[in-house]
Amino acid sequence: MSSMLRFKDPEEFKKFLRSTGLRESQPITGKKAVAPAPLSRVGGRDTTPPPAPADSPLVATAPKESEIERRFAQQIRAAGLPDPEREYYHITGRDFRLDFAWPGRKLGVEVQGMAHRIKAKFNTDIEKRALAMLAGWRILEVNGDAVRNETGIAWLMKLWGMAP
Repeated sequence: MSSMLRFKDPEEFKKFLRSTGLRESQPITGKKAVAPAPLSRVGGRDTTPPPAPADSPLVATAPKESEIERRFAQQIRAAGLPDPEREYYHITGRDFRLDFAWPGRKLGVEVQGMAHRIKAKFNTDIEKRALAMLAGWRILEVNGDAVRNETGIAWLMKLWGMAP
C-alpha cells in the first residue's frame, strides 16, 4: 500500500507545503512528523494509508527554526500583530520562502544569520529580494542584533502602521 499523499491538483499540493513548511521529497530528520491525514472510509473500512517509515523519501519535516526566529515570533505576538505565515513561498515557481509573511499585505520579514554571508547564499538572497520587490512585496531584513535589542520589531510595527 502506498504511503504517498495524493492531491487533486498542483495548487492544492503547494498550499499543503506552504501550510506545513515542508519541502517536496525532503527526508525526515529528528522527531517531527507530518500530521496524519484525516481518516477516509469506504464501505465502513478505513482506507487511510499507513504512515511512511522514518527512512522513506516520502516523509518530510519542517525546516529548523533558529533561536533568533523564535525570539522574533515572540516579539510579534507581544506587539499584538496578527500571526504571520511561516516559511511562506512568495514567488511562484521558485523555492524562495519568507521567514515571516503577511500575504494580504505583501509584507515579509527575513531573519538574516551568519549563513547569509556565504557568497552563494548572498547572491541568492539578492535575487530573492529583487523578485519580491518586482512582485510588490515589502521585505524587512533583520539580524540577530536587531531582534535582541528589539529594533527589528519596532521597524516592523512602523511598516505595519503602528508607532512603537
